[in-house]
Amino acid sequence: MSQAWIEIVGGDGVRRRHTLREGLTTVGGKRGDVVLAETGNDQLHIWDRPPKLVFVGGGEPPRVRGQVVEELALHSGDVIEWRGLRIEFAGLAYAQLEEVPLPAEAPPAPIAAPLVATWSSADEQAWRRLKAGLLVELGMAEADTTRRWQDAVLRTEFEPDSCARDLLAASKVDPGDPRLLERAARLQRDLLMSPMQRGSRGGMRKLRSATSNWLAMAISQLVVLSVFVLLFLVALFVVRIRWSVSVDGFLDRVAESIRGD
Repeated sequence: MSQAWIEIVGGDGVRRRHTLREGLTTVGGKRGDVVLAETGNDQLHIWDRPPKLVFVGGGEPPRVRGQVVEELALHSGDVIEWRGLRIEFAGLAYAQLEEVPLPAEAPPAPIAAPLVATWSSADEQAWRRLKAGLLVELGMAEADTTRRWQDAVLRTEFEPDSCARDLLAASKVDPGDPRLLERAARLQRDLLMSPMQRGSRGGMRKLRSATSNWLAMAISQLVVLSVFVLLFLVALFVVRIRWSVSVDGFLDRVAESIRGD
């Protein structure tokens, strides 16, 4: 490995050589590795692996090979013209590599098939049926085809796979349509929570059933009690009329009113 360096020639014609540091060497400014008063606060960053020039600052960039550059790959012998200075880059910052012919290019790896292609035929069949139904629900299905299959349902001639095929073919909807994906997500959520909802509804049904059974039992008991009370009052009234046995003043008044009539 050989060392890279730069030679700086100023207006006085004096040539000064500076060996580049390993990695980055800053040239210019008051705090650069190579201090140059003529450059103010602007700097040149020179890298040795691979050789590269980067201008850092707000002033006029340098010129290399007759062009103004802010970033450039350097080659041995390049001359950097900057702020009245001539900076020559020389040496190599890395060993020359022997060119080795590359092996024959391998054939590209096969592109992974889409996820949908890994579905079984039953999965695809179920998705096509569901998608057709979602399109109708969202109003995205073709109207004539929709009405035709609605009439078929009324005639009990519904065939799910044929219906899905016709609706999907007639309704040109992008598979990634956000409305379709959003509705599918909501349906997935509802189906996911349906067991819990069924359990809640089942509990409410049991509670309502128990409440209605208790109410029916209470009403039946009240009817039975009312019948017994009525029979008891009738018995007392008969005893009062027939045998003049009084057990209640109200019954006496009722009996007297009947006799008076």
